[in-house]
Amino acid sequence: SAHTNFQVKSNSESTKAFIQTVQDSDVRIGSSTNHPVSFYQNGSERLRILSGGGLTFNGDTAAANALSDYEEGTFTPTVVFGSGSSGITYSVRIGRYTKIGNTVQYYVQCSLSSKGSSTGNLSITGLPFTNTDTASPPSILTGSFTNTSDIQIYLNAGGATLNLENRNTGTQSPLTHSNVNNNSTMFIAGVYRTSQ
Repeated sequence: SAHTNFQVKSNSESTKAFIQTVQDSDVRIGSSTNHPVSFYQNGSERLRILSGGGLTFNGDTAAANALSDYEEGTFTPTVVFGSGSSGITYSVRIGRYTKIGNTVQYYVQCSLSSKGSSTGNLSITGLPFTNTDTASPPSILTGSFTNTSDIQIYLNAGGATLNLENRNTGTQSPLTHSNVNNNSTMFIAGVYRTSQ
């Protein structure tokens, strides 16, 4: 198979830039030493790959500002009462997320066909990353419940579980098995920070 290697060396040969093709399919552009790789347009830097990883833009060289990760994926949300989920079945069960740097955007839909027999406080487990915010980040919820009017969602620091609470009496109290119907549907969207 074809293999092409084009290198540019400094006078001391300590810094090498290269353009390389491997097995006719993999094209590599980079530095063979511990130096950043920058892309310029009309004399101005537009993109930099830092030596320690991550992307910066328009001349920024600060590692703290570097975009270090982007990913999209799915996860499996699980409705839990207390610590159990016995007999719970779903007609729809969806979890999606987008992670940009340390920020996670997520969407959950859980439509039940049976709420099962477990009892206790309602929570939804399975978020893909743990929350590092000290306060509960904002979330949006719509759903069908019994004896509720003002529902809030809490995601504790260091956790990956959504806790649902009812405030229809002016005080906070967790939603429980009795607040959920066999055909309840929950739509939740939110944003939180992670160190993962």
